[in-house]
Amino acid sequence: MHDLEAVRPEEVLNLELGVNVDTDRLALQANLYAMEFTDEIALTGELSEVGLPLRRNVDESYRRGLEVDLRWRASPGWTLLASGNLSRNRIREWTQFYDVYDETGAWVDSEPITYRDVPPLLTPEAILGLGARWAGRGVSLALDGRYVADAHLDNTGLDAFRAPSYTDVDLRASLDLGRWWPAAPARSAAGTSQEKRRRRFTPHPLPVPRSGCRRSAAGAATCRRPPCRGSGTR
Repeated sequence: MHDLEAVRPEEVLNLELGVNVDTDRLALQANLYAMEFTDEIALTGELSEVGLPLRRNVDESYRRGLEVDLRWRASPGWTLLASGNLSRNRIREWTQFYDVYDETGAWVDSEPITYRDVPPLLTPEAILGLGARWAGRGVSLALDGRYVADAHLDNTGLDAFRAPSYTDVDLRASLDLGRWWPAAPARSAAGTSQEKRRRRFTPHPLPVPRSGCRRSAAGAATCRRPPCRGSGTR
C-alpha cells in the first residue's frame, strides 16, 4: 500500500507584470513573472515500478523570467512572428540518494548527497522562436524556427546529465485547389511539405555505467552513475 500523504500539496506565490499592445499591424505581449514555490511537487527523474514518473516535495524553489510574443503584419501578404521565454529556475536544496553496492554487486546501503541552488530537471532557460508567413492567391508559405536551450535530466545540476540544446526548422506550403477543381473545398490544400532539422535529446545522451556505487574493503564508496532516488530538503 502506497503512502498517499508522502507528497504534500504545494503552494505558490505568483507575481506577474505585463504589457499588451494590439493594433491593426502589430500585436505584442510581454510579461515578467515570478513564481515562488513552497513544497513544490517536483519530478525526481526516476520512474516507478510501472514506469510512471516519481515526484517529491521541494521546500523552496522558484521560476522567474520574461515571456514575449510578437506578431507584425509587414505587408498585406507578409506576417512576421517572434516569441521567447528567458528564465532562471532554481531549487534551493536537493538531496539525492545513491545506491551503494559491495564488490560482489550486492546492494549495501543508500547514501545521500545534497546539492544546493540547482536547476530543476527539464527546465531550459531559453526558448526562442521566429517565423514568417506569406499568403498569395491560393498559395501560402510558412517558415518557423525554434531554439530550446539545454536542460538537466535530474535535479542535481551535474553537467553529465544534461540534455543538449536543439533547433527545429519547419517549412510548410499549401495550395488551394478550388481555382482549378470546383468540387474541392474552398480551403483544401493540394500539398504540404515539411522539412525538419533537429538535434533531439534522449534520456541518456551518453552511455551510462551500471547502476550504483561500489564500496571497497576499506569502506570507501565510489559512485558510478546518476542518482536513483531523490527528495527535497531544507
